[in-house]
Formats: sequence, structure tokens, C-alpha cells
Amino acid sequence: MSICKKTKLKDAIFDVKIDRGVTYMHIFLDMDGVLNKESDWHKKFYINPDCLCNFEELIKKLIRNNDIQIILTSTWRQGVSGLDDSILLPLNSMLNKYNLRINDCTVKSNKTRQEEIEYYIRRHNVDKYIILDDDEKLFPDKNNVNLYLINYKTGFCSRDVNNIIKVIKKYGK
Repeated sequence: MSICKKTKLKDAIFDVKIDRGVTYMHIFLDMDGVLNKESDWHKKFYINPDCLCNFEELIKKLIRNNDIQIILTSTWRQGVSGLDDSILLPLNSMLNKYNLRINDCTVKSNKTRQEEIEYYIRRHNVDKYIILDDDEKLFPDKNNVNLYLINYKTGFCSRDVNNIIKVIKKYGK
């Protein structure tokens, strides 16, 4: 069950079917190095406005009559007991300005990020997804997942939008 509203935008690429006829595109989202850049890291839980605007552009290109599910994979989820906890409230408030919300988090474990995401995918029968992260060391078998690596020095840039679309088309997921 999601505590978040669904985001509906134009220019879809995928129709992803899930229970009750609702369609989803899952975005597994890291934060540091993706929605902020290395120079922002001195600010705790900071989201760079430029990175967030570029992320919004990706959302607009992915969705038409589909719902986006944003799944937090970042270490930001550590210590969070639920999606309404204090760490995610400010994040959801900021994302809400762009009609976005965090829908869920991957489990916290001693496994790799890739294993945590793969577990989530199996548990929730996820078909269509993209993983946005900046740390390839967290993905020991990165050729086995729909991964797009963001440059942590720049964070999510406008050039990433079209490159991510190409990666999604390549994977067909």
C-alpha cells in the first residue's frame, strides 16, 4: 500500500501493468550523487534544485496514463521506520512541489544494493523499472539489472534524461 499520490504526466514510453489495472514504472532512486552532487554533500539531506528539475523532466518523458512508483534505495532510508518518518517528510514535501513522492523503500540489510533491489523486484512483481545510482560498486552484477549510473560530481543532469530513456529502451523494461 502506498501512502503517496500517483503522478500522471504526458509523453509516456511504457504501459506497465500491475494489480487492479493500474500501470507503473518503478524508479529505484539513490539520493546522494543523484539528486544532489558531491559539492552539496556537506548539507545533510539536501536536494539540489537543478538535479530535481532534471529528474522531473525524466518523469514527464516516462509517463502517460501510467503511475510512477519511486522506490528509495539510498542510505537516506537508514533508520527510517516508515515512509512517514522525519527523514522522508522533508523529502516528500520537496518532491511534492514537482508532483512527485517517494512511494516505498527497499529493505535495510547487510546485502548489496543490487540484492536489496532484486529482492524488492521479486517481492512486488516489478516488470518495468530503472535504477538511478552513482555508485557502481554497489552493483556487483550490474549487467543483470536496469542500471543507469549518474556522475556524482554533477548529479542528475539534463543529458542524463535522454540517456536514461535510451537505457530503458535498450532493456525493454
